[in-house]
Amino acid sequence: MNSYNNAIDRLRAEWPLLCADPLAGAAVTGWLIDAGVLAPGEVAGDLGAVLPELERRDARRGREHTDRWMGALLRQVGAGGQDGQLAARVVVQAMLPAATSTVYRMRWLGHDLDDVVQAVVASLYEVVLSYPLQRRPRRIAANLLMDTVCRARGELRADACDLSGDEPLDDDRLMIPDPGVGPDELAIRRQLAAAAAASGLPGLDGVDVEDLTGSRGRVVELLMWALERRVLVPGELAAICDHYREGAPRDEVAAQRAGVRPEGMRKRRSRAVRRLAAAAGRWAEQVA
Repeated sequence: MNSYNNAIDRLRAEWPLLCADPLAGAAVTGWLIDAGVLAPGEVAGDLGAVLPELERRDARRGREHTDRWMGALLRQVGAGGQDGQLAARVVVQAMLPAATSTVYRMRWLGHDLDDVVQAVVASLYEVVLSYPLQRRPRRIAANLLMDTVCRARGELRADACDLSGDEPLDDDRLMIPDPGVGPDELAIRRQLAAAAAASGLPGLDGVDVEDLTGSRGRVVELLMWALERRVLVPGELAAICDHYREGAPRDEVAAQRAGVRPEGMRKRRSRAVRRLAAAAGRWAEQVA
């Protein structure tokens, strides 16, 4: 996502400027001290130190800690004024990695990249500014992301909860595969399944929503990313998919059908796998 010259890049670029303002750092630190999240003098009073420290504590203490400090900032958002704007900006910055991942995944909905970025960032701000803290004091980060996705899809004229279409409503492919999958995640998976089926890659023509869970779902996302970004040419990706798909023929059989030598087929496939593996780190950064 680092190549995007858009709203996300602008937020990233302006953040160091805000961190350099000692008044902003003192205000945010003061709110967190008042809420019992931080102790006086525990963290340097600048935003550049506060957010990373909160993230480290989140990793150790879990969601309840996240709810405490996000709740403290969202209470300031509700108070309005300049303090409310500052608090909202800090929450937006904290949510930016999740928003960036959301932008990448929502591209499967078929919209222009800049439109998706703009919709996600604008929706994130709106959700932060209007978050009903008293009614939803727990799982704040997850709620912010879910509401952002739903609102952004609305901006992009896509109904996140509409499962209608040309298929009958009792078709198993339209069912949520498990209780932990919400309508927004399901919609993204359905679009990814459609992209996979349309790619023409071997073994992906029958991929379905239920197939896109866990590691298999991540592999399909990686393959679609590599195809879109032209990390590999379609023939190289097809060679990988054809070899690893269920029921794939032995190399000798596949080579005979293609009119090539098995050794040459294996070498070309190995090169393609190495190139895909080398690029996987870039993909992981974008969807993390």
